[in-house]
Amino acid sequence: MSKLESILNKISTTAKENTLLKITLGNKKDKKDELKNIFIKPTIIKNDLMLSFVYRHPTKDITKNFSLAESMIALKKLV
Repeated sequence: MSKLESILNKISTTAKENTLLKITLGNKKDKKDELKNIFIKPTIIKNDLMLSFVYRHPTKDITKNFSLAESMIALKKLV
């Protein structure tokens, strides 16, 4: 198992166990991108566990909510 897969499994497990508090991603890959960082935290929407991604830009924040499966795909793309 790769290090990335291990981290994603840990995130998924802690989210399911309701022990995940917050994840902060920074140190962007593309230095030209205006995205400063991403905050991820669990949330319940219509009785479903979701992960809320807040994309922080210099002048705006964009929030997207993903299921756990979608979140793992999004995290793979980001990391």
